[in-house]
Amino acid sequence: MIPVMLNWRRDALGYRLADMGRYGQTIIRNGGEWIQTTPLVKNEMLYAEFAGVRSPEHVLNFANRHGYLAHEDTPSGGSFYPTDTGGVVSRDDGYSGEKVEDILEAARLVRQVMKAENSGKKSIPLKDALILTRLLEEEDVGRFRLIADRKRGFRFIFEATSLLNAIWIQLANKAAGGVKFGTCRYCGAWFEMGPGTDKRADSQFCKTSHRVAFNRQQQGKRG
Repeated sequence: MIPVMLNWRRDALGYRLADMGRYGQTIIRNGGEWIQTTPLVKNEMLYAEFAGVRSPEHVLNFANRHGYLAHEDTPSGGSFYPTDTGGVVSRDDGYSGEKVEDILEAARLVRQVMKAENSGKKSIPLKDALILTRLLEEEDVGRFRLIADRKRGFRFIFEATSLLNAIWIQLANKAAGGVKFGTCRYCGAWFEMGPGTDKRADSQFCKTSHRVAFNRQQQGKRG
């Protein structure tokens, strides 16, 4: 598989949820210094972490770990920062908040694709396919690059343009390699199984300790 790379950044003071009226609930940054990050380095399952995003609180936790998903401007044209009085002020620095509704929908589509790969049908409902097509068809998701490599002299990488695009390309890479996706019966987290992984295609737990904990839990229920 071709490695997916992304040079990204996040707010040193983190992010918060805010109600932006007709724009809905939004993730906004707290106005700290930008920290340069490489969220995909040593994290080949970022897409699986994102698939677990199901609520505004999950969106906030994900943003605090990794930053904005797309760095798209909201219709107001500026960034929102909290004030001491509990309100917000707009500051036009080119990076405004991101709508929680859009992020939750993207996470749902990621889950739909993963479920479709598991079913063997390789297809998702037409409505979701149309949404996904509109989401990606006009998006500049990234580019292939050649970089120096000590062993081979050079190697190909795919450099994504945003965190969300990196997640989609990472998922596509995994699916093309025949990986299947499971949800742990103990913690609910997504994990990889089947070809190219260390888990059988019928695995039910993300790690051995969770299998043991689940079995103890069931024994306790039986008394």
